[in-house]
Amino acid sequence: MNPLKCSRLFFLLFCSFFLFTACSDDVSSSFRMTELFSVGGTVTGLNGTVVLQNNGGDNLSITSNGAFTFTTSLLDTDTYAVTVLTQPSDQTCTVSNSTGTITGANVANVTVTCAVNTFTVGGTVSGLFAGYEMELSNNEGNSLIVEGTANGNGNFTFSAALENGAAYEVTVTSALQNCAVEQGSGTINGDNKNDITVNCSKGTMFVTTATFNGNLKGTAASAVQGADAKCAADLQCPAGFACKAMLGAALDHGPARTACGTPNCSEGGSSEHVDWVLRPSTAYVRPDGTTVVGITNTKAIFDFPLAHGVVDTQQFAWTGLARDWTTHFYKCFSWTSEDPDSDGYQGEAGDASAVNNTFNDFYNFIGDPFCSTPAHLNCVAHDTL
Repeated sequence: MNPLKCSRLFFLLFCSFFLFTACSDDVSSSFRMTELFSVGGTVTGLNGTVVLQNNGGDNLSITSNGAFTFTTSLLDTDTYAVTVLTQPSDQTCTVSNSTGTITGANVANVTVTCAVNTFTVGGTVSGLFAGYEMELSNNEGNSLIVEGTANGNGNFTFSAALENGAAYEVTVTSALQNCAVEQGSGTINGDNKNDITVNCSKGTMFVTTATFNGNLKGTAASAVQGADAKCAADLQCPAGFACKAMLGAALDHGPARTACGTPNCSEGGSSEHVDWVLRPSTAYVRPDGTTVVGITNTKAIFDFPLAHGVVDTQQFAWTGLARDWTTHFYKCFSWTSEDPDSDGYQGEAGDASAVNNTFNDFYNFIGDPFCSTPAHLNCVAHDTL
C-alpha cells in the first residue's frame, strides 16, 4: 500500500476516534447533570396528620406511619431541608437528618418522630421555711419533696408530665405545718399547669416594746382584752393583722384564755383550748419574716426546744403559763392587780429569748415577779384571729 494513503487513512481513523470519544463524554456529562434524585424517609409515632416541607415548599401531607417521598426530585449537588409545616393535633413531630446535599443518590434517611404532647404540673409554695420540708403528690402517685426557703416561698414542678385532657390532683402527703392546696385539681387543657398554690400556715410573734405591770386590764372590759389591745397598739403588729397576747388567764376574775387544762394538753388536745391564740401546725416567725421561732404541734402548743427565741437578748414577758402549758397559779389576780405582793399576788413570766420551757416559766431563776414589776408581753399575729 502507498505509504501516503496509509498515513491519510490513519489520520482519518484517529480523528473519528477522537470525535467519538469527545461526544461520548459530553453525552455522559449531560446525562449526569439532568438525572433526578428523590428525598424521603420514614415517619414513626404519628396519630393524625402531619404536613412536611422540603426547602420551604413541596408540601407533603402524611397520615400514617412508614416511608414517605417528596413529589419534587432534586438534581445532583442540590441541597435539601425537611421541616414540619403543620403539626398533628395533640402531637409534636421532630425531624432528624433533615438537611444535606444530594450526592448522586436518593435520600431516604430523613426521620420524622411524632410523640403525644405532654404538659407539666406545678406552682408555688408560701410559708415553708428553711430547715423544713413538705411532700406533695399528684394523682396519688408522682411524689415531690419541697424544701423550705429562707423567705418561705418557692416553686415546684412534678417530674411526670401529663397528656392533654388528663386529670391532675395535687395533695399534701406530709408536712409539719398545715399546708393547704388551692387550684390543685382539674384537667390539662393544652398548656402547662403552673398556677397551683400551696399555702403553709404561718404567724408572727413579737415582744412588745413597752412593759406593763400586772394590771393588764387598763381601760378594757377585761384583762385579756386589755392585753390584746397592748399587742395591737405595738408598732410591730403587722398592718392589717390581728395581734393578741400569748397569756394564760383563768376564769376566776374575767374571761379565760387557756392553752391546756392538762400537762401539754395530754388528755383533750386542742379541745382544752379557751380563746387560745396559737394555731396547730403553724410556723411562727419573728417580725423579720424569715427567722422561725418554732412550729406548733397538732395541739397548738410548741414542743421545746424552739428554733429561736422571739428575741435574741433576755426580755421577761408576762405569760401566766406553767412550763407544761397549763395555766399557772400566779397571774396577778387574773391580770387585774398591780399590788406589790402585799396580798400575795404574783405573776408568772417567761424569758422571751429562751428556746426551752423557761420561755413560759422562768421561776427557778428570778422567782415569780411581783405584780408591780414591769414586763413585756409575747404577742401573736395572724391575718385573722
